[in-house]
Amino acid sequence: MLESRAQEDIPIFNRMVLTTPVGAKVALKHAGRPAEDLAPHHHQAEPNEAREVELSNWGLTVRNFTRISALENQRKDKKAPLVDSVRPGWPAAETKPPLRADDIITKVAGQPVASVEALQQFSKEFVKGLSEPKPLTVTFERDTQELMTVVKIGPRCRGQTRPPRQSLASASRHKSSRPIWPKRSTSMAKKAFASRS
Repeated sequence: MLESRAQEDIPIFNRMVLTTPVGAKVALKHAGRPAEDLAPHHHQAEPNEAREVELSNWGLTVRNFTRISALENQRKDKKAPLVDSVRPGWPAAETKPPLRADDIITKVAGQPVASVEALQQFSKEFVKGLSEPKPLTVTFERDTQELMTVVKIGPRCRGQTRPPRQSLASASRHKSSRPIWPKRSTSMAKKAFASRS
């Protein structure tokens, strides 16, 4: 029995409560109330972040909200998938505006999406029988704005990769910064040395 009257007693009280075996009866008496018998209940603690799931047709990873992540994002509920990462050069990154990390997908093709599982199921049905990517409207929340974009998703074989697209500016930049191969640099050095002497 512990008598808890001051704030200093709270850690001791918490330790007693947390070390009490699940299912054990505990007598609790509150000042001014009759004694009560309580049986502590064990609840599975929810993780801070839900498991990340890849949507290979989209080129992104998403996760469901947990109670804590919903509070962090100032959400009223845990509905709608949260974009975790977007692979450059893939459909979700090629849209205007592109999807990006921390966007919240609320609707696809005008239908509300409540979870990652619902989005996976929708995507599976959407690409069934397709031979080429097909446009899909996606409504999402970013910060305090609700935005809409069109993502072209289609069938993709597991393990199939597509290199990210390069803009013309970045492609020309890479060519000019390409290192000179050793054979070429040796011959150039010989010519430069010969011209000096």
